[in-house]
Amino acid sequence: MLGRFQRLSPNVALLPSIFTKTALNRLQQALEDESRPDQQITAARALGGMGDIVLDLTPLMDLLHKGIDSKARVAAAHALAVLESGDQEHPGHEELRIGLLGNDIILTRIIAEALVEAGGVAFQLIVLAANVASNDDETRRIGTLALGGVGPRAKDELTLLLNDPNPIVASTAVEMLNFQGESSESLMPVLLRMAREGAESAIIDRVLKTLLPYSLRELGFQGRLLKGVIVIIPPLVTILAESGSASETQRLANGGVFQIAKYPLTVAEYACAVRDKAVVEPIDWEYQLKRLEHPVAQISKGDAEEYAIWLGRLTDQPWRLPTVTEWEKAASGTKRTVYPWGNFWDPEKANTFESHLNTTTPVGSYPSGASSYGCQDMAGNVEEWCDSSHPAGALRGGSYLLGENFAQTTNPGPDTSDTISIRGIGARLVNSLSPERSSSQRSGATLRRSALKKRPRIQN
Repeated sequence: MLGRFQRLSPNVALLPSIFTKTALNRLQQALEDESRPDQQITAARALGGMGDIVLDLTPLMDLLHKGIDSKARVAAAHALAVLESGDQEHPGHEELRIGLLGNDIILTRIIAEALVEAGGVAFQLIVLAANVASNDDETRRIGTLALGGVGPRAKDELTLLLNDPNPIVASTAVEMLNFQGESSESLMPVLLRMAREGAESAIIDRVLKTLLPYSLRELGFQGRLLKGVIVIIPPLVTILAESGSASETQRLANGGVFQIAKYPLTVAEYACAVRDKAVVEPIDWEYQLKRLEHPVAQISKGDAEEYAIWLGRLTDQPWRLPTVTEWEKAASGTKRTVYPWGNFWDPEKANTFESHLNTTTPVGSYPSGASSYGCQDMAGNVEEWCDSSHPAGALRGGSYLLGENFAQTTNPGPDTSDTISIRGIGARLVNSLSPERSSSQRSGATLRRSALKKRPRIQN
């Protein structure tokens, strides 16, 4: 015990036993030395770990209320919060409760900050800080953060705060519940309510960023609130026709320039449209919702087109499926390789049947399998719908269900499929607005509407 105490208190002279009255006196004297805030902090934290041995709380209270250094005051509040007295509430808690209910906003914020590290022993104080303490937004925000650190015990309190009229408190509760493992999908309606009630855009953007899976944020996906609807915008890759290739320029839409999504359409993106009732739920939707960072699967060509139209309406930009030529260009690169990464098969670069995973993987899981343009997951994972001259459309890229020959950048067979099943089929979108116009967010672009009837995959 002595060794642990000495590590906590390197700046305080101690007698051999920490339980002696002399040692306590030395610690309490250290609290009074305003010229040494580092010593005050160390002494306060040491006293906080000594339980009911600390009988005189006056030095800690004086430091809390009259101290000069804010960090030392936080340390004093923390000590008062964590001191315990058997089954009885410690008198220090009553001092903090009075402070939280008072009108000294600086004091309430100091106490709330101390409670972030206090944990469950100060649970009731944390609840007070999050709910009614001084009616100061910042105190309540910090208190809600402290609730998030308590763990499952605080779930009910955080859930109640989701309906708080203060958007700062409600948004922080959303973040904390998401941190504790509550699904992003279940928390999105709270965000929409906050938007309808006029929460500041900065708050909405912060919460959207929180609810977007971390892996997707790292890959460049961005959450947006557009026209009262939550959408997720994928990172794009700009592709140009090769210089001097008139035939390729003619084959590629939009004058040989297009932007294609770097990754397949994800469950997280598609869930936004399902929530807005713009598309129907795919097969196994409840299961897919547990894997937001995976590509959405089991969707028809009509489903993918409906999603593109919905996204276009909200962004005022022309989203659509790629043509076969565009898809193959993005996959094969300037060198027209057999696979996105080169001319030889490598099972470490794609999720195909040879991987024996029998399921999708999160988008971006095979960065070494990217095409020379930077497009990922163009081999395996899910097949992707393309527009083609055939009414039923075309599929490219193979999937986790198919062998490596289907993962080639140019499909070895005709543009039609050989089964009515849509298992393992997803999509990737193109934004046909020119990069210059896209970056300036110009609106009014027209979206070519393909037939929306869901067509089965037909036999060759």
